[in-house]
Amino acid sequence: MHATAAPPTASRGLSCESAVVIEAANEHDGIARENAWIAENYPGARKVKQALLQCNDKPADAIDIVTANGQNVTVYFDISGWLGKY
Repeated sequence: MHATAAPPTASRGLSCESAVVIEAANEHDGIARENAWIAENYPGARKVKQALLQCNDKPADAIDIVTANGQNVTVYFDISGWLGKY
């Protein structure tokens, strides 16, 4: 019998401390990967608002979404690797 792991959305990305690190070569790819992560982890969700902020002294995106079942969630992404790269 295999142990069931918690889903990746259980706590990952729900705070600055657990911000999802997005690896990308530039802003275009980084934004696409954020959107892909949201689609994979919150199927059917829609983006409501986005803000640029600092998490743990690194630039981060805080993206407010409404999930398919109507829940409001803010997802945090560490964008330090690609912010400002075109």
